[in-house]
Amino acid sequence: MAQENLIGIEPRTHDLPRLSMTNRQMKGTLVLSVLLMPAVLAVVGITVWWRQR
Repeated sequence: MAQENLIGIEPRTHDLPRLSMTNRQMKGTLVLSVLLMPAVLAVVGITVWWRQR
């Protein structure tokens, strides 16, 4: 315990980043991540499958 007092370096403090979004931005993010991206991936997958046929 006495050795810990000899160390002059204080532990780092971490601040979590904050993200401020409006209600409209939150809805847009939800639509993009839940509906649009899976739909785009499905279209790409079907297109690749169709061309491989």
